[in-house]
Amino acid sequence: MRLSGETVWIAIFILCAAGGIGGCGGEEKTKSVQDYIAILEGSDYLLRLDAVQKLGQLKEPVAVPFLIKSLADSDPAIRAGSALALGLIGDPLAVDSLLQAVNDPNENVRRDAVGALGSFDQPRTRAAALGALKDSGSYPRYAACRALGRLKAAEAVAPLLQAARDDTNSYVRTAAVMALGEIGDPKSFPGLLQALRDVSSYVRSAAAAALGKLGNRAAVPQLRRCLQDPNLWVRNDAAGALYRLGSPEGLPVLIANLSSPQQDDKSTVRGHADSTLRQLSGLSFGFQTDGPAEERAEAIRRWEEWAKQAVPGGTPAGPSPRP
Repeated sequence: MRLSGETVWIAIFILCAAGGIGGCGGEEKTKSVQDYIAILEGSDYLLRLDAVQKLGQLKEPVAVPFLIKSLADSDPAIRAGSALALGLIGDPLAVDSLLQAVNDPNENVRRDAVGALGSFDQPRTRAAALGALKDSGSYPRYAACRALGRLKAAEAVAPLLQAARDDTNSYVRTAAVMALGEIGDPKSFPGLLQALRDVSSYVRSAAAAALGKLGNRAAVPQLRRCLQDPNLWVRNDAAGALYRLGSPEGLPVLIANLSSPQQDDKSTVRGHADSTLRQLSGLSFGFQTDGPAEERAEAIRRWEEWAKQAVPGGTPAGPSPRP
């Protein structure tokens, strides 16, 4: 019998929690790469899935030929996991096989194969990722955007701008905007400004962050308006972008959000604000997202003091030097 989708990984989690898969339980003897290769070559389905994951985590090149072999496995979860592991290991020996896996009939396999290509900066890997922007599945298109961003593929700017504008899936549009921020081409500036008006808050948030990376102060007026966005994550990223562009007027927004109880399916607002402030300043003031309320209040007080120094007299000033 074959399980599929999330059921497989839920089953692995349950078995790991119970110590039922070797290497997951705290009392199990640590397995070597050769042990996991032997398991991958075996017949126990769940153990093989776990072995694929572990081999990716261990990142030992000796496992590459065996993972390449398992790219042809009859089960798509094994094939997808093998592609992911090969990307994590990053051995160029895997490139030819990953390029073939980009055409796999299973969408999840194509997603992980395209994502893995982001570990190999070659003309043919960039071309394959570009081609995957037109995949029928949203997962491979998302992975293509992320891979092109990692590769900083300048030739991808125009296709990514089109994806950021026209893709029907908001997560793909978000990934396209993020990739444009990572590539940093000035030609993406108008498209990123347009993305600030996207119906998806994820896209607007990513666009604000990308504009901060691009460094064009012409974005300041629109980013300033984003401080009034109904979504707290968008306001966070707009505030961070403004600071990067020399306008720290959004710092009070970030500091206020350190007290926010709101969260989505990925993170808390205060966690996002904390991460942004750390990136901007190189400081933390001991703030812990889930720490005791009194300690968080003291850290927020120190952030407020820092903000006064970062904005002397309450007027805009450039970013302060990082320690």
